[in-house]
Amino acid sequence: MNGLFIADTNPLKEALSATFAAAGVTVQPLGDLKQLQAVLSEPSIEALWVALPLPDQIMLLLPQLLCKLAPQLPVTLVGMAPPLEGWATYSVYPYIQIPADSPGALIAQLQKPRRSPPLPYNTCKRLLQAITSLATTLFTESDLEPLLQHIIEEAVALIPEAEAGSLLLDEGGQLAFRAFVGYVPELRQVKIPPTSSFVPRLRAGEIVHVHDIILATTDDFPAEATENLRRYGRLEEIHETLAAPLLHADAMIGYITVDSFEPGTQFTGEDEEALGYLANIATIAIHNAQLLDAERATRTLAETIGELGQQLVASLDMNEVLAQVLDALFHLTPCDAAEVLLVRDDQAVLAQQRTAGNLPYPPINSSLDIQHTANLRQAAQQGTPLLSADVIKTPGWISMPETTWIRSHIAAPFYLNQQLAGFLCVSGARPQQFSQSDCDTLAALLPLVTIALHNARLFEEALVARQRAEAAYENLRRLDAMKSQFIQNVSHELRTPLAIVKGYLDLVLDTSFGFRLEPAMEQALKAMQTHTDRLAGLVESITTLEDVETGQLERHPQPIQPVFLRAVQAIRQKVARQQLELQVDLNPSLPEVNLDPQQLGLALWHLLDNAIKFNRPGGHIWMKAWMEDNEVLCSIRDDGIGIPRSEQTRIFERFYQIDGSTKRRYEGMGLGLSIVREVIEKHGGRVWVDSEGPDSGATFTIALPAYHEEVTS
Repeated sequence: MNGLFIADTNPLKEALSATFAAAGVTVQPLGDLKQLQAVLSEPSIEALWVALPLPDQIMLLLPQLLCKLAPQLPVTLVGMAPPLEGWATYSVYPYIQIPADSPGALIAQLQKPRRSPPLPYNTCKRLLQAITSLATTLFTESDLEPLLQHIIEEAVALIPEAEAGSLLLDEGGQLAFRAFVGYVPELRQVKIPPTSSFVPRLRAGEIVHVHDIILATTDDFPAEATENLRRYGRLEEIHETLAAPLLHADAMIGYITVDSFEPGTQFTGEDEEALGYLANIATIAIHNAQLLDAERATRTLAETIGELGQQLVASLDMNEVLAQVLDALFHLTPCDAAEVLLVRDDQAVLAQQRTAGNLPYPPINSSLDIQHTANLRQAAQQGTPLLSADVIKTPGWISMPETTWIRSHIAAPFYLNQQLAGFLCVSGARPQQFSQSDCDTLAALLPLVTIALHNARLFEEALVARQRAEAAYENLRRLDAMKSQFIQNVSHELRTPLAIVKGYLDLVLDTSFGFRLEPAMEQALKAMQTHTDRLAGLVESITTLEDVETGQLERHPQPIQPVFLRAVQAIRQKVARQQLELQVDLNPSLPEVNLDPQQLGLALWHLLDNAIKFNRPGGHIWMKAWMEDNEVLCSIRDDGIGIPRSEQTRIFERFYQIDGSTKRRYEGMGLGLSIVREVIEKHGGRVWVDSEGPDSGATFTIALPAYHEEVTS
């Protein structure tokens, strides 16, 4: 008995059945794998005829079933066209093509079913295992990259002598390494030119066997590609290479290679057949994954355009609109740079641009004359995106010093009120980097961009001043909130741990407790103590500022003279250490002031500490207090580095420092003068600075209202 495995939808079904009957050959039609499995288990089956085409899933599973259940059964493929993906070219089964106009031509061959010798058992077993694994992946793996890696791993495992392998796919005419085993990740950077001698042979469906591939690449490949293959592809180590094409619809979408580094290794004909068969099965999986990727890309485009449309319509800020447009261009096209050009007086002005990495680009507001820029002029004339696949071959292309890296480009014009308003442009560093689908993507974006830019332009013209004010206010509010949060964090997270560290350091270094320390250890601990004290002081300044700002002063009418004297006494040792001279002139008849002695003393200490910190060795400090116009005034003057006039209005701001760099000469956080201002203003007073500029010293003056007891009648 002969079996005829044929799909119900196959147009040859009736003609083949009639042809077999006319030839006197009894066949049992089989329509699905379940029926076929039952027949293969019967001893009466003598031969099997498989009518093509078959669904992809059955094409994958059928060879596994035959190899497992009937490895010796004569099998012949028949059909009106070559099998999908060149399946029969590398199959172990013969193929008979039937002329479409005369299916009866099959009669003469029916009595002679052809059958190639089966592969050896071990090869058949490995092939079955690889196909089974690959078939499982085909129906479970929806992402292309993991699928490619799985395919090449199965290919290397299939061929006993293979130690490495790679899978390359066609990308814009060049073949790119997409998955590999036994090579470093940098191999992905390498592109194989289509002019290589073995590529045409692969495109023709041939399995290529290359000995010492380094000899072929030296003659065929560009010097850069050869050098990269030496560096990343172990070119000099490869002794044997076997390559099988991935053919779909008579076009090569890529190829698989397996390599051996062992001298004297030779791949066999069985290896060629096995790799070729696996390549054809892999082609189906890759093609399906690519279709799924394309469907995902289409869906992503639709979703992105929908989201972008909502964002653009809702946004009225010109820069935000342009930034969103550039985000979309980078997300939807394989560009290395994107730009938006706005037309002003026949000039295309660069409004905003973005590049990948450190690629150079013309500065913002640079312009091009549209009439003398061929690609922009042509795009404007045709009103649709213009693709320049290779700018070197584009007549009239203008290259500037910052754009010499550009090799491919798309310019898409957009219009407002039927007038040319600008261009969306994307650039690539490689020729053929863009395709017509990328032009379609830009064309889909243009209506959204046009509406959004029009709305943004109207809003910008009407509300520029208001926008600036609101932006400035929001920025200040945000910064103020950040500073307040920072102060709170420091207060809660640093104060207690620092107090513990400082306490233990002071305890260890206190000689009265009898601790004996080696000189080196004592020196290290004293350095730690110094820096801990400095950090504790900074934390104290931060928390003090917060306390002053949010809390209430405990003010009482009292003499101010003792407060001045305590502040002077607190800094005398530091003055001596810095080798400075301090002169104090305090009027002994100063009136009482309604004050908080602790907080006012802290403000005076910060002013005196600044006079020490920003002074010069051997410099002077003058402190003077007097009564004037019902106010107590106190000035602290130094002959130190001075303060630029442009900075004198800002030095009382929190965290502000004239030199804010990390390499500044003077330590601190810019809080001392903020504390001074907060304390003095809480006392109802004023504080200001006078300085002629750098190297002329500075004078800080505070003024506090004198206290007068209210007289009741």
